[in-house]
Amino acid sequence: MHFALLDPEPGSGYEGTYFGKKKILTIGFGYAFEPDAVYSQVSYTSGDVTTLRSQETANYTAYAADLMFEYPFNIGTVTVSSQYLKADFEDAYKTNANPADRNTIIAGINGQKEGWYAKLAYILPMTIGKEGKLQPYVLYENWKFAHLLGVNEQKITSTGGGINYYIHGQNVRTTLEYLKTEFDTPTTLFGITDSTKVKDYQTVRFMFQVVI
Repeated sequence: MHFALLDPEPGSGYEGTYFGKKKILTIGFGYAFEPDAVYSQVSYTSGDVTTLRSQETANYTAYAADLMFEYPFNIGTVTVSSQYLKADFEDAYKTNANPADRNTIIAGINGQKEGWYAKLAYILPMTIGKEGKLQPYVLYENWKFAHLLGVNEQKITSTGGGINYYIHGQNVRTTLEYLKTEFDTPTTLFGITDSTKVKDYQTVRFMFQVVI
């Protein structure tokens, strides 16, 4: 459910920017509930044996709220977007030790977590080429994961920024982005062969998007 307080957005097909063609102030809310989503009483031994201790289950509940603001000025177009999300499996990660459940369902990136992000972007008023637009941006994320990469109650923050070059609207776009990710508890990352734990890491990535 969303409320469009200025110009309406086109249904559920939201876009990251409308290039100053619309004045946007949209507030959205979401809710999801699934009863008996996962077994909560599961044991796991070093011999890769999974044992269901009882038929007790945990429900899945999620809440979300988001904001999209975009306004054109003579000096360019300002865009602000943000979201809060909470996903809950009733702390089933504490009593369900099955690695498959903990890493992909009740915990991990897509499991029980709570956090938010915010992004501020600005489209420069000039045009590059026939219709190209430059949009520098900065972003911040703060998340608390129930269980991630072997750590309970892991907190992660990410800060960074980049620049989008819209060559042909949303259909052809390139992005160059820098991001610094910090762990509250030092963590061993996937793909690292030794047991070295990291407190933070930095990434630079280039992305190219074509929509046909």
